Order: sequence, then structure tokens, then C-alpha cells
Amino acid sequence: MKRHALMLIILSLLSGCTSTIALGTAYNAIGKSVVKRMTDYADFNQRQKKEITLRVTAFHQWHRQQQLPAYQQLLIQIAESIETPDTLKKDSVNQWVQTSRQFSKQLAQCNPLNNSDKLLSELTDQQVQQIALKIRDKQIQRVREYQSETNTQRLNRKHRELIKWAKRIGLDLSTEQSRQLKLTLSNQPSLTPQRHQLWQMWSDHFIDKLRRRSQPGFASDINKHIASLWDLTERTYPDQWTTNIDLWSDYIYRFLKSQTPEQSRKLRKKLTSLSKSLKSLSTKETRHQPQCFSLASVAD
Repeated sequence: MKRHALMLIILSLLSGCTSTIALGTAYNAIGKSVVKRMTDYADFNQRQKKEITLRVTAFHQWHRQQQLPAYQQLLIQIAESIETPDTLKKDSVNQWVQTSRQFSKQLAQCNPLNNSDKLLSELTDQQVQQIALKIRDKQIQRVREYQSETNTQRLNRKHRELIKWAKRIGLDLSTEQSRQLKLTLSNQPSLTPQRHQLWQMWSDHFIDKLRRRSQPGFASDINKHIASLWDLTERTYPDQWTTNIDLWSDYIYRFLKSQTPEQSRKLRKKLTSLSKSLKSLSTKETRHQPQCFSLASVAD
């Protein structure tokens, strides 16, 4: 859910989807998409499905009211800064990156899976087994997909995709900009195999805890375990994580400084259009009550 909400904004920009109608349709569909993915993990009964739907919907509304205006303000700030690339400072880019990271952390802190001990404690043995099998199948699928490509093939694919997305918003990267992009991709420490291993260990412990859901202390234990997921890779590999962030911050800065007037104009126009769409979406009234499932209630 955290990834869905934040990546929508990024991918909307990359794909050129900035009209209020197009972006609104995609954004409003996120809740249903997440509910479907969550309920596919087991044969949940109607009461359980209703609880999952209520949680996701409440979180979605919280994100609409609290996060979209923050995204909008950041986009306005970036658009104003790139209007005069000669005066752009590296500190400004670093601040944009840190602000984006804070958005991601806020999404994790309010994720609808937080404090879901009551729902999880009521699972049947059959449902727990179904969840275990579903997680295992997804793990196998992810590993196979990753191993189906060589490092060079993955690098070239990612480079092609980023070039393609840039063209969708009218940015034709110069030869040097494209070269610097590929160099950044090749220099970043790959954490995908490590993430696969971390996810497997985390999910194994998760299933084990679910199987002991009738024991004392389950609520506190499972809530803390879920909370540990959100920064698992960053916490385990802090140096590599920081290196990746610094690499991309440097590339963004170099790219913005090397923009032609035409590139700058098109990017500024796209950012401004997207910010207006986000403002419209954030003020849309719905019948759902917003809720942040705060990690603050997770016992230390």
C-alpha cells in the first residue's frame, strides 16, 4: 500500500498522466486494487473482507487529505527551482530527496497493516496455511524473474525504460545525459538479492507468529514484527542504502543543471500540471473517514 500510493505519483509524471481525470481515475482505483491483492492471500470470510476494506479505504482517504497536498507543494517547489537552473543548488536537490523519503516513512507509519493483531488473531489454521503458500509462491516468482536476466540485461532494460519514460513527458535526453543515467544505474549497489533473502526471513517469522496467535503476547509481538518490515532493507544495509540515495541525488542535480531551455520548459510545465491535478484530487469529498493506523500505538 505504501509503495502503491507514492509510486503512483512518480509513475504518473513519467508516463505523462497529469490530467485530473486520468490521474483521478488511477488514484481512486488504488484502494480497490490493494484490497483485491490482500484478500487474494486467503479465503477470507465476509466479515474479514469488510475489515480489510475498511482499513484500506480509511488509509486511502487519509493519504488523499494529508499526503497529496504535501506532494503538491513539493512539486511546486521543484518547478520553481528548475526555472532558473543556473542558480540551482545541490542542497535543494538533497532536500527534495529527503522530503520524498519522509513521505515514504509517513506512509509506513500509517499503513493499514499496522496494529492488525485483532484481525490476524482470528484467522483459521486453513487461512494461515493459505497465506503461507501464497507468500512462498510469490517469493519463488520474484526470484525466478530476477534470475531470468543477467546483470547486464537488467541494466540495459532499466536504462531503456527510463529513457522511454523521459520521452513520454517530452524529455529527449542528450547523449551525455543518457550516458550519465546508465553510469548511475551501473554504480548503484544492487540490493535485490538481499531484499529477497530479508523478505523470506521476515515472512517465515511472520507465519510462525501467526501459527502461535493464541499464545499470550501475540498482539504486541505481531504488531512489532509488522512495524519492522517498513525499513527492513534500509536498517540492514544502511551504507548501500545511503550510497544509492546519494547516487540518484547527484544524477538528478547533474541532469537539471545540464538541461536545455526546452527541456526545462517541458519539465516545469509537466510538474505544474501534475501539482494542479493533485490539488484537485486532495479536495475531493468522499463518504469515507480518514485514518492513520499509527505505529505510535505499537509497544516498544
